Amino acid sequence: MLRLSELLDGREDHVCGFALLLTRPGRNGVSPWDRGWTRLLANAAGAVDVPLEPVFRANARDGREVPLVVDERPAA
Repeated sequence: MLRLSELLDGREDHVCGFALLLTRPGRNGVSPWDRGWTRLLANAAGAVDVPLEPVFRANARDGREVPLVVDERPAA
């Protein structure tokens, strides 16, 4: 995520963002594993102010969007 953050350095508009594709074997739908990886990636992106949306998961059957869920952090 830090490398993605470096791509945004110096950009005042912050219009761009990043989409990710998680791939894995299998034929089942979006799993807790997929949601866990999505949460981890969304939190890492948020920690370095990288706009991240959407995240997709692809396997042998299909590709689906995985809803972003970011851990709430208490206000300092």
